[in-house]
Amino acid sequence: MTAPTPIDAFPLIPRDHLFGNPSRIGGKLSPDGQWVSWMAPWEGVMNLWLAPFADPAAARRMTSARERPIPTYFWAPDSQSLLYIQDKAGWWASTTAIRASTMSTGSTLAAAR
Repeated sequence: MTAPTPIDAFPLIPRDHLFGNPSRIGGKLSPDGQWVSWMAPWEGVMNLWLAPFADPAAARRMTSARERPIPTYFWAPDSQSLLYIQDKAGWWASTTAIRASTMSTGSTLAAAR
């Protein structure tokens, strides 16, 4: 019988491999099938990205979250806006809002608080 291999003989998995941001996540197709969207980091924080379905290389960032990530998003039924929830203060305080980023202007509107 051979002795077990000591645990320190194996390299540790880097923490950011387990808990860091993915390169892209949450890909969705717009209801009209013309656009593809996803979440990806910008300045280390998860933001929304958008590209024409026919030209994914023409991607553009639709949000500019710098402090807290955007955890989830949805397409508006008319395919003209991305709706997302953002917690501005932490712990889902009273500053949590449902927001919309419109495709035509890229502007962000607070829809509810």
